[in-house]
Formats: sequence, structure tokens, C-alpha cells
Amino acid sequence: PEPEPEPEPEPEPEPEPEPEPEPEPEPEPEPEPFVAAPRRVPSPRTLSWALFAATLVIGAVVYGYLVQEREALRAEFMALEQRRADVVSREDLLLQERLARDVAEGNARLERDLSQLRAENRELSAMIEQLEAGLAQPLAEAEGAAAAPAPAAVPPPVPESAAPPQDASPESATPAVNGDWFVNFGSYVQRSIAERWAGRLQVDQGSVVIQAATVSGQDLFRVRIVGLESQQQARALAAVLEDRYGLGRLWVGRSDPN
Repeated sequence: PEPEPEPEPEPEPEPEPEPEPEPEPEPEPEPEPFVAAPRRVPSPRTLSWALFAATLVIGAVVYGYLVQEREALRAEFMALEQRRADVVSREDLLLQERLARDVAEGNARLERDLSQLRAENRELSAMIEQLEAGLAQPLAEAEGAAAAPAPAAVPPPVPESAAPPQDASPESATPAVNGDWFVNFGSYVQRSIAERWAGRLQVDQGSVVIQAATVSGQDLFRVRIVGLESQQQARALAAVLEDRYGLGRLWVGRSDPN
């Protein structure tokens, strides 16, 4: 038999390295002793100048800040004033336009009322004049009836054989042509109304006059057309006036020649 091989020898372990020795700590340096430097005390003059300079710097800074704030406030105030002025101007313009419209409408309304009142006043004046004429007409007629001469007594007829024929008197034979007849258009209490009617009358014959009279203690102003030659002429003129002005029968009379 073959001999068994011999086992191989195991390798020897490597020796572990030795640890390096730790370095020894260096000794801390000893602190140097503190030696205080000598303090220099400033002189009072230097301190005063320093305080003055500091005050100037602070004042300049504060002044600049205040100036900036003031300008900013002024700009804001001006902007507010401009905005307010625009608003107020617009409101004032609208108010003025509204007031102008109200005034124009009021004036137009007053003008219409005034025109209406004038028309009513003219109508009332005409009515008053007609009423006064109507009230004064009976007085004038009554006065004319009282002033009219009583008819002369007619003598009884005389037979032709008993007396010779006699000529008729001139007054009865020929009509009166001396212009003593008149037409009484109206009698008024106020002279202004009488003058107004006298100015309105337009006649082709005679002349328009105003005569004052007193009837039953009442002062009247008569508007008459005088200088008419006969009763027929006066009656014809009265008929024309009655028809023109829508009046009742006018008083036709004869004035006293004396």
C-alpha cells in the first residue's frame, strides 16, 4: 500500500499592527494679562460740536421727511379737492338746469294765466259797462219823461164862418232845425267809463259829448250825441246805435235852448 500524504502545514497568521501612540495634547498657551488702554476723555468743546453736528443731521433728516409728507398730503388734498369740485360742479349744473326748466315752465304758466285773466277782465269790464248802462238807462228815461214838456192844450175847432183863417205859427209849420235834439247813449257813475264809451262812438251826424248831471243825489256822466236837427234824425241815429251795440230803446230828447 501507498503511504498517505502528509497534510500541508497551515499558514501562520500575520501579526496585527501595533496601534500608533496618541499624540500628547499641546499645552494651552497661558492668556496674556489684560492691560486696559488709557481712555481719552473728549474735551467739552469737541463734545458740543459733535452734538451740534448730530442735531443738524437729525434735523435735516426729519425736515426732509416732513417735507415729503407735506408734499404727499398736499397732492392728496388737491386730488380730493379736484374730485370734489368735479362732483359739485356736475351737481350744480344739473340743479341749474332743473331750476331753469322750472322757471321757464312757471313763466309760461303765469303768462297763460295772465292772458286768461286779461281776457276775463275785459269781459267783466264789458259786462259792468253794460250793467251800468242798463241801470242808468231807466233813470235817464225817467228823467227825460219828467223833463219833457207837457203837450199843449189843443183849442177846440172853430168854424170857418165864425173866424177868418189864420196862418199857422212858424214853430208848428216848419220843423225845428236849430240842432237842439240829442240822443242819450248812456249814463255812467264813473267818468272814466263815460270817456271810454265817448271815444268808441263813431257817428256821422252830431257830436259826442259828456255831460255831468245829478239824479236823485247820484252823480252821473251822460254820453250824448248832440246837435241833431230834428227828432226824426235823432230817432234814426238812436235806432242805428241800438242795433249796433245791442241796447234797449235809447232816450231821444230836446235840450232847452235857453
